[in-house]
Amino acid sequence: MTNTTGKADHAKTTDNTLAIERTKAIVALIVQLYSTVQAALALAGVNLLPFTNDQVTLGVSTVIAAVLAVYNWWTHGVMTEAGLQGKQVTKAIKLAGSTGNGIDQPGEVVPMSEPIADPDAANVE
Repeated sequence: MTNTTGKADHAKTTDNTLAIERTKAIVALIVQLYSTVQAALALAGVNLLPFTNDQVTLGVSTVIAAVLAVYNWWTHGVMTEAGLQGKQVTKAIKLAGSTGNGIDQPGEVVPMSEPIADPDAANVE
């Protein structure tokens, strides 16, 4: 499939995935270089980097908390009409299952390649 830009639909996903992986690699490199420089300076008796271990831990914890807060908001926040409808459908399915009104809901997913057995056919004598 192609979209209006002429690119394949998976091209955006591939580009986005590549950008995420590059970001991870750069962050890992920065952390490793920081650790190496800090260790080398400590061996030399010089403390040029004005961060204590407690300050680094606090900074990392703060960044992780902020990233998780944004991720949670992004994935669970309803921002569009389609998102609201999807949330309402999910709530209705859960309510039907918990109250016993979900009898017509499938208990397991049956692959399309297998024929679906007719439950009424087994009761015929």
